[in-house]
Amino acid sequence: MEKMVNYAASVQQLIRIAEERKEGYRKAAEKSTSECLIVLFERYAEQSECFFEELSQYIEDYHPDQETKRIPAYSESLKMWMDIHSALSINGENALLNACIRSDENAIEHYERAIDHGIPMEMRSLVNRQYAEICKAVSNIKLQKV
Repeated sequence: MEKMVNYAASVQQLIRIAEERKEGYRKAAEKSTSECLIVLFERYAEQSECFFEELSQYIEDYHPDQETKRIPAYSESLKMWMDIHSALSINGENALLNACIRSDENAIEHYERAIDHGIPMEMRSLVNRQYAEICKAVSNIKLQKV
């Protein structure tokens, strides 16, 4: 039972990351002046919403007593996303891209910890896929830098 609780905590952390990532990319899309970046950021916000829904399903299926909340906790990840606003107002699009990269790299670290230590076998393929998609997002964003 203790292992299941640990799994739930790891999944809840990934759910928070997905919610924070979605809000961060929405904010980035609002602040960007580049149509290309706006489309990219909106796509990653939608991707994060899908991640949230997929991870929430696990909690509903295996831990129905735990509530999945849509209110992100103030965390290191959220703080990084909040840097997006100040990055854009100070240094333009490249600073915005750098803030997005840093935030997704932080998400990658959380996914790596969950993969290494804290997810049940039935979730491995889901979490590995989401991890790979976030890694791909970082690569795509790096390609957008001038």
